[in-house]
Amino acid sequence: MDKIIYYQKLIKIGFKQAFALKKVFILRILFMILNNLMLLYAWYLMFLNFPIIHSWTFNDFMFMTGLVILTFSIWPIFFRGIGIHLMRLIENGELDSFLVIPRHVLFNVGCSVCDPSGIGDFITGVLLIFFSGLVSFSNLPLVLCFIFSGICVFLALNILISSLPFFIQNSSDVGERIFFMFFNIAGYPGSIYTGYLKLFFCSLLPIGFISILPVELVHTFSAVTLIYLITASIFFLSFSIFVFSYGLKKYESGNRFNIHH
Repeated sequence: MDKIIYYQKLIKIGFKQAFALKKVFILRILFMILNNLMLLYAWYLMFLNFPIIHSWTFNDFMFMTGLVILTFSIWPIFFRGIGIHLMRLIENGELDSFLVIPRHVLFNVGCSVCDPSGIGDFITGVLLIFFSGLVSFSNLPLVLCFIFSGICVFLALNILISSLPFFIQNSSDVGERIFFMFFNIAGYPGSIYTGYLKLFFCSLLPIGFISILPVELVHTFSAVTLIYLITASIFFLSFSIFVFSYGLKKYESGNRFNIHH
């Protein structure tokens, strides 16, 4: 319980810092919503010319896009410190100030940074999922499972990327490209991935946990597939935390002690 209260305070501090410049805070949210809608509009024009892409309609794509954006938004809002920011702390030997705090390093760093533009993503994601027409009161618990799974996948990806500097020097640029490659692939209609490529994206590189399986489950429910989706997502997140914890033992201190509160 103490840990939960502690992390709530960290997140609250991050929001206060982000909200310090109110006009910038609001503008970043509005521009992120506009950016997402413009990208969606480009795909809308595509679907006007090709109403069905490998059995997917624009409503399917809207649902998938909303799910990708919504699950992604949790990272910048609550855990923006994980990812490129954490990679650079490790590379510069500046992780020391977090090591002296008697809490989990990973979540300390993650909660120390807040990006308000993620709120724009969150709002856009909710609206797209709602207006896709694929969500009803009866399948709402199923959609919540998709959101939980997607959050696990995005966080796991960022944690694995954060762990790269423990094993590979000067890897922050590589990590950034891997993350955006993952996000870009997840932005295409999941129906275009078939055969071995679909199998790969639904197992070793779980992009399909966000962009393929949820749409399939909404149309044709399978308890086995749902259980696989949830358990595999949790495993992926657990594995990423294990990798980070293992890499942390290799960390070489930069001997810079600027305590973070």
